[in-house]
Amino acid sequence: MSMISIVIISGTSVSNLGACLQSILRQQCKDIEILVLSLSTENENVQLVNTFRDYFTGFRFICVPDTPQINSQFIFELGLKNTLGDYIGFIDESDCFCPTILGKLSSIADSHQPDIIFFSHNNDALDLAGNYDNESNRAAKKNLLKSDPDKLRKLYRRDFSSGKNLSKYTMESCVQSHSLHWVSTLKAVSMSIIPAVGSYNLADLNEFENEGKFQQIADQYLLLFDYINITFVEYKYDLLVSWLLYLLRLRPLHGDKKIAALCIKSNFLSRYKEQDFYKVTESLNLGKGERNLLREWYSYCNKKKFRVPHVLNQLLPVQLYQYAKNNDSGNVLQKLFDRIYFRLPDTIKLLVDFPKKNIRKRVSNRELLEALESLTKQSKFDRYMSMINEDCEKKITKHLSEIKQELTQLKNSKFTENLD
Repeated sequence: MSMISIVIISGTSVSNLGACLQSILRQQCKDIEILVLSLSTENENVQLVNTFRDYFTGFRFICVPDTPQINSQFIFELGLKNTLGDYIGFIDESDCFCPTILGKLSSIADSHQPDIIFFSHNNDALDLAGNYDNESNRAAKKNLLKSDPDKLRKLYRRDFSSGKNLSKYTMESCVQSHSLHWVSTLKAVSMSIIPAVGSYNLADLNEFENEGKFQQIADQYLLLFDYINITFVEYKYDLLVSWLLYLLRLRPLHGDKKIAALCIKSNFLSRYKEQDFYKVTESLNLGKGERNLLREWYSYCNKKKFRVPHVLNQLLPVQLYQYAKNNDSGNVLQKLFDRIYFRLPDTIKLLVDFPKKNIRKRVSNRELLEALESLTKQSKFDRYMSMINEDCEKKITKHLSEIKQELTQLKNSKFTENLD
């Protein structure tokens, strides 16, 4: 089992810190290590921490002077140095965990071992200070896993975190607008996300009234879906639910015909298998007409093809151009593919039909780059073998010519002897 280290940044609120520690204690999770970094020297915090020491196998308390020099990066490095867990997460004293979240985090850490695990929780600890089964807390429990950026937290794998500048350890460094640029800058190749069903609604009806804005939101969904080597835990279904609900909410504004055209153009529904799509639509509380409409859009998305003026302009053009140029493949990428298209393996032909420039299905940047690398190596190898064969052929021809010349000379000499 992977040990999880939780670093709690504590200020002066004893009640918030107590509720936070209670929410962790109720999980009854054994592989948990607690480090409280107190920015206050009040005796009440020390007394509260002492009451919890006996309940955790690993529990530490460090007083940190609250000065301008104590920034988030300093706290992050201090947390790494004073903990031993395989994963480390930083939370505020006002954070409160839902009843089963730590067990789920531990399970994900053991099974997937991602670089980063994103999870959400209730930010208002006071609402959960009582019994989890209390009637007054049922409403709060429904909001435990919201996708509000202020409520997103992260667990970092220790060996991934070492040596990185992971400042702004709380809400400031969360994935704003669900853009994964922040994750890519950290060179993270895998991560897990635990959201709530239907909570990831990227769209605001007041902001997306034209095709450009609609395509922008569709691209954000595709980015989440296609990000390389991400393990989405309980996520892809939630992403589809929020997208379908968004489409249905747009119907009164634009009409079915307009929404159908935008939906088909976005190419998002086709990312799901038919069985998964039907499973999600059946789980939604929709009328028969709406359910049939969604299925109709889904069938259209699976049948359509995109025509583009130049397929390579859509697929990482700068990196591909530089790669081909650096590998002596010519200044124009199309020439490379034109020369070797008929020798492409079937797996590549199924991805992109280069002569007709039709995208048969979405090709990830890494997939195409690997394909190009393979093709470039194969092209170099073929040229090399061709040079060897040509050289060999010249040598053989020259040797045969010499033999022929010797035979001719021998024949002529014998003919001369006979004459004599």
